Amino acid sequence: MPETTQFSESEGNGYTGGRLRPNTILLARYKIDAKLGGGGQGAVYQARDLNFPDARRLVAIKEMIVTTTDPNLRASSLKTFQREANILATLNHPAIPKIYDFFDQNDSAFLIMEYINGNNL
Repeated sequence: MPETTQFSESEGNGYTGGRLRPNTILLARYKIDAKLGGGGQGAVYQARDLNFPDARRLVAIKEMIVTTTDPNLRASSLKTFQREANILATLNHPAIPKIYDFFDQNDSAFLIMEYINGNNL
């Protein structure tokens, strides 16, 4: 039987996925302020870029959680997420957030992008 990938359960806030808590710092640079939403494979957070403390630069961080023990499935998932990051980074349109960074850490992959304030579509 093929292995299934397990993801985080709901945290009681109506959103599923995501493991980061407020004040978590990624790469000694991005400080999580709040969780904006989530799904079965991860979450999106509002964070501050600590490299710009005077500007209080906000970013959105998309987290993809990969908890499979299958190295091929993990590599494939990370490659797909990185391809998404690369495609988004080539786009230039006012309705599409700018991409700033991509990295993986502790069984998650992260996409750092421009934070756009507003309602979910």
